[in-house]
Amino acid sequence: MTPSHATKPGKRYRYYITRPDQLDDAPAWRVSAHDLENIICDQLSALLTDQHFICEIVPEAPAEMLRQALAEADLAAATLRSGTARDKVVLLARLISRIDLQEEGLDLAVSRAGLRQVLVLDPAAPYPSENLILTLPAT
Repeated sequence: MTPSHATKPGKRYRYYITRPDQLDDAPAWRVSAHDLENIICDQLSALLTDQHFICEIVPEAPAEMLRQALAEADLAAATLRSGTARDKVVLLARLISRIDLQEEGLDLAVSRAGLRQVLVLDPAAPYPSENLILTLPAT
């Protein structure tokens, strides 16, 4: 999908629309950018405030590193909840490697490397490199 917008008197409506090269005789989708972005920011914010999840990301980290990772996760979650649009874009670009939209919801591929970068973890440490896939229900 690609971002687009329409302008009505005094208001701009942002949305994402299926790219023409991806249609394959299927109808094009048009999704409100505001709604989609809110779902993603809310879910990532909830994930980053889950201390058990953060502990699983750094399973054998020293206590000081874990404390720092939890503090960075809280800061990132606060940015997703109420940060500026620019700060959200930078953070989402680091965290998300792919979003697949489906009729019943969306699959969010969270980059573990990006997550380690956001949490200020040692990039040389032997952590799994594959993406973390979150399935989010949405209509």
